[in-house]
Amino acid sequence: MTSMTIDGTLVEEITSRLKTTAHTTPALRAVRREYTKHIRDAEPRAVIRLALGLQKSGVVHRFFSDELVANHKGAMASLTRADIEKLGRGMDSWDKVDCFGTIVAGPAWRMGRVDDEVIAEWALSNDRWWRRAALVCTTRLNVKGTKGDAKRTLTVCEVLMMTATIWW
Repeated sequence: MTSMTIDGTLVEEITSRLKTTAHTTPALRAVRREYTKHIRDAEPRAVIRLALGLQKSGVVHRFFSDELVANHKGAMASLTRADIEKLGRGMDSWDKVDCFGTIVAGPAWRMGRVDDEVIAEWALSNDRWWRRAALVCTTRLNVKGTKGDAKRTLTVCEVLMMTATIWW
């Protein structure tokens, strides 16, 4: 499969399909799983572009495109800070932030795709949704099967507590 197909035609195909799919999590996730299999051999950068194209379409909740990235072998490992921040654009609700933070940004931080300074910048942001994203990302540092990372988690919490009076 070429990235050309993924960038243009596949975005249109998926958005068309999603317009006729019930917007329930199980129904959307079934379609996402189907396309995850379809793009299994695609180049990682093409998958990231696909996810960005789907988000830009506004047709479906961001978890769909976040999960495409998270479930593609290689896509998560090729994420850059710019990619992650593009994937986070437009967050304007708790559910969007929580999807972004738990599916893409938090795991990317845990993998070293972004460093602590990036998360600190988000924690200090004027945008409350980016501040929340910094907090939500900490949950992925402490999932079952990891040693946990209390130091980095508490550092983010401390930054958010110190700046809380500025934002509220």
